[in-house]
Amino acid sequence: MPDDFVAVQVNQYDTWGKLVMSWSTTKDFVNGDGSSGFKFPLPAANYSDGTVIQMTTDEFKARVAQISGGLTIVFPPLVKELIFVRDSETRRYVRLPDPNMIQNAYEQFKVNGANYSVPPFYITAPFNPNPGAPLSNAADKLTFQADRVGDYSIGSCA
Repeated sequence: MPDDFVAVQVNQYDTWGKLVMSWSTTKDFVNGDGSSGFKFPLPAANYSDGTVIQMTTDEFKARVAQISGGLTIVFPPLVKELIFVRDSETRRYVRLPDPNMIQNAYEQFKVNGANYSVPPFYITAPFNPNPGAPLSNAADKLTFQADRVGDYSIGSCA
């Protein structure tokens, strides 16, 4: 196992978040406001809560390329497969991080003084000139929602 944790890299968190929202609801948030159907659903788009959908990272990249020009997602070299599961109002999934990632990150922070890496929108928040203050308009709130959905869905905690 490599010594350094390698995060998934996403170049457009808002677009990625809108894609996840579209897959979850089967409504189009990528190209619209969620009022129409999404024409690029996941395989078995009529899956019920708890259904597991698996695909390789290559299949995933091909699917994303069909949907949204400009969105790129880079996976660490060891990641070969993705698993999709939808939460419900009455069920949540507790994702347990890879134990090697936890240990490696712990050592990097403790011994090497490494910094914790977070997606840029948490730090720069270009749409919010007063970090920590509530977002003031609907467009900024919707952008932040898409960013957070995208980060939550693909992120790993170490």
